[in-house]
Amino acid sequence: MSVDDIVDSVLGTRCGYVKGLGYGPKPKSFKASETRTYELEEKLKKTQDELQTCQTKFETTTTQLEGKLDTMMSNYSQLLQFLVSSGTQLPPSILSPLTPNQGSNESHAESTEGLERRV
Repeated sequence: MSVDDIVDSVLGTRCGYVKGLGYGPKPKSFKASETRTYELEEKLKKTQDELQTCQTKFETTTTQLEGKLDTMMSNYSQLLQFLVSSGTQLPPSILSPLTPNQGSNESHAESTEGLERRV
């Protein structure tokens, strides 16, 4: 005889007993579990859709900003070329424009020389 059989014979079967699972809390009904699963799946889908929308907006904004930066750098370069060609004396700090590769190991003098050669 198992422990559950002994308990049943001594105490009798009562509320809280689930046949095949023994004593303890009853599991939630299948319908309740199914409803909760559906709710969680819907919430996950909504969150994934929001994430995709945010990623698309981010990529679009990044592309637009890169285009604007390229335009600004081109305008800056053209302005410097015009100023240098017209004989305007410019300080070295102006001749080394900020570039997207600013974090490189290129020294200030090297970047100035490169710009002067292009002008």
